[in-house]
Amino acid sequence: MQPTVTITLERSGAWRGVAGGGQHRHTRGEPGPFTRPVRLTMHSGSVLARPRRLPLENASVASIACLDVLEYIRNDDVAIDEIARVLAPGGALRLRVPATGPLAGLDAYNLMHYLVDTSRRGIRPHETCEVGWRRHYGVEDLTYMLGQERFRIVRVRRRGLAIAELIDFAAMALFRWFRPSQDHYRTGKRLAREIERIEHRIIVPFGATLDLEAVRLP
Repeated sequence: MQPTVTITLERSGAWRGVAGGGQHRHTRGEPGPFTRPVRLTMHSGSVLARPRRLPLENASVASIACLDVLEYIRNDDVAIDEIARVLAPGGALRLRVPATGPLAGLDAYNLMHYLVDTSRRGIRPHETCEVGWRRHYGVEDLTYMLGQERFRIVRVRRRGLAIAELIDFAAMALFRWFRPSQDHYRTGKRLAREIERIEHRIIVPFGATLDLEAVRLP
């Protein structure tokens, strides 16, 4: 049995040139006919996989951490079904997703989407191109997706103040919309990620990120 598996979004960008079917034309930044892969990291290494079919045996994993994935993929409910399939009874699941609430409106990718649509200039964020917008979840949403017959939720925490989101949006607006500069954007992105790591340690009732822990039921 694999003791622990971490599921993260593949961000290399190499997969974006592979279409999932058809030759339909899309406007710039419109969702395309492909499925973004996820990266599974285990003690034996890491592999790419489609979230709708994880390359793992039934009930073969003792612990899964699915971090910042569900909000970007088309079939988030199918991904949860796959997680339930491969997680052994008694196994631990950790999910981290953007939260609904007062800070949800500060989502950098969704703000950039609004900016491009209203200005009719630039390209919508490719990071959210599979679903168009970055989703936000409440506890009720995750409870329904997990299913009370499959999982028992043991802890829910909300983290962060969305400061990293504002920095990320400023970097996108300045260096991917107003005056494109890949180098400057990467610098801004690195700053946003560093602040995000700090924010993940801050627990507040209205936090921008929802961090949920659950146990797989028999």
